[in-house]
Amino acid sequence: MSWEDFHLNMLHYFKSLLTVYTTTRLVRIRSTFLAVVYIVVVTFMWFTFFLGWLHLDIKKAYQKSCPVRGVVSTKVKGFASTEHLSNIGSISNAALYRRTWDFIDLVSPPFGGEGQYTGITVATNFVITVNQTRGTCPEEEKGNTTACANDKDCQSKNGTWVASGHGIYTGKCAINARTCEISGWCPIENDQGSQLPFQGKRALLEDVENFTILIKNSVGFPGCGNHKGQNIRYKDEHCLSHCIHHPTTQPKCPIFKIGDIVKWSNENFSDVAVRGGVFKVEIIWICDFDFGRTIDECEPKYSFSRVDDKTFNTSKGWNFRYADYHEENRRTLHKVFGLQILVAAVGEGRKFDFFEAIISLGAMVGLFAVASLVCDFLFDILCLLNSFRCAAMRNYTQELRFGDDSASLSTKISPIDKIKNTEKYQNAGNANADNVDSTLIRSRSCILPDDSQTQPTQVETADI
Repeated sequence: MSWEDFHLNMLHYFKSLLTVYTTTRLVRIRSTFLAVVYIVVVTFMWFTFFLGWLHLDIKKAYQKSCPVRGVVSTKVKGFASTEHLSNIGSISNAALYRRTWDFIDLVSPPFGGEGQYTGITVATNFVITVNQTRGTCPEEEKGNTTACANDKDCQSKNGTWVASGHGIYTGKCAINARTCEISGWCPIENDQGSQLPFQGKRALLEDVENFTILIKNSVGFPGCGNHKGQNIRYKDEHCLSHCIHHPTTQPKCPIFKIGDIVKWSNENFSDVAVRGGVFKVEIIWICDFDFGRTIDECEPKYSFSRVDDKTFNTSKGWNFRYADYHEENRRTLHKVFGLQILVAAVGEGRKFDFFEAIISLGAMVGLFAVASLVCDFLFDILCLLNSFRCAAMRNYTQELRFGDDSASLSTKISPIDKIKNTEKYQNAGNANADNVDSTLIRSRSCILPDDSQTQPTQVETADI
């Protein structure tokens, strides 16, 4: 193809974009089979759409989503006493475990948490190792890893350490303990089950179950306008300080008992408190801002769950360590088992959006076009099975040219149609061409026997 031919073809193409409009034509096909298939498919689509409307929120089809943004702050209060406990177990320094504890002793971090996702830990059990000083002492016995009979057994470990150990190996053997010697804080911590209060059968601080936690959440929905609010709806401070959250009787109260959080997570507090666990509280905001609604009409809901795997035996539960330093080179080490409570604000706001509505409407209309696609596919199959009757419809197009005064029609007719039309005209003699029975079976097409006498129609009928 020469450059001139290519140039002319491109000009013709772009000219056709401005002067030619292509549309479909309606063909009425008398077929019980296709009619029944069409009705069944349309009915199925309507039935499916209706069920979806029942089970899904139809408002989401025309509303835009605005993620919630905000901060969460927590405050824990409560007191526990272990002074009355008489048989804590065969642990050293048992007197240290008998005291009155307040929330400052047991909550970490002491200021509570803050942020959109926050967390606090409330202690429920302890292992206390007193008067540790820097020096050398035998490592904890861990099978053949630390066992030794003389210094030769430990020399290969000199200057090394292990993650589960308590210091750096000196390369010497502590003959009396039959384990390798380490340099670190001595005496080392003994956190075996026998050294836990009550030998690990119950928690030291079961009174923590009655501690309360205030959850304060301030949120906004910047994508849906200037909607800001918080979960505290009590205007009377006296009412706020004397309420305890309950899903049915006090659903608006933002103060929760620690034991209730564990219970609503389907766990037993006495079992969890021994080794600790990780729990999550979600503040769920689902707000509708249509018709001038404000955030004051949107009530948050709360969900509770345990997020750590309680069946996992290695490092089970939740624990951490901290030390009280009395002076240089002396400290008291605390291993704390407790409940880590994570608090998160989640949810969304929704508001009418014109573009979302248009997109959803277009998707719904397009859904019902499936019936036509199915019937067109079946129609093509019928044409393949009955090729003689459908052959006349394969190769023709129709073009309407609209002038100033009238519309002209040009038609390209397939060879088989020409033969049939010629025979019909011969048999008809001088009959008017408008009475000629020209039958078509093809969408988006038309075969007319005489351009000069027959006008274009919008609906054509065919029998199959």
